[in-house]
Amino acid sequence: MKKAVINSLPKAGTNLVARILDLCGYTDTAHIGPFIRSRTLRNFISSNLDALTTRQQIDCGIDRLMNQNRGKVLKLFSNLRENEYLSAHLNCNDDLLNVCKANNLKVLIVI
Repeated sequence: MKKAVINSLPKAGTNLVARILDLCGYTDTAHIGPFIRSRTLRNFISSNLDALTTRQQIDCGIDRLMNQNRGKVLKLFSNLRENEYLSAHLNCNDDLLNVCKANNLKVLIVI
């Protein structure tokens, strides 16, 4: 199975697509939105504090534009393994496209 990224508009059906991937045997690893939820609470807290203190950020959200730490977001994308996925509400940019190509990630866009 492939590594996958679900990128969507908020309220567009992200959870429905994630549930379908769950039923197909994938494992959810993270969600990147106004806050980053990953496997541990420690990662959740440090990721969100870093987004407030760094200048290298990636925009996420549409209705409430927020920024996330660029390095942490790219690391979450790069660390995906076979049969894993993450979901996000990120605005498209060259860094994200390049990391998806470099890591052979299957991208599902939900609008």
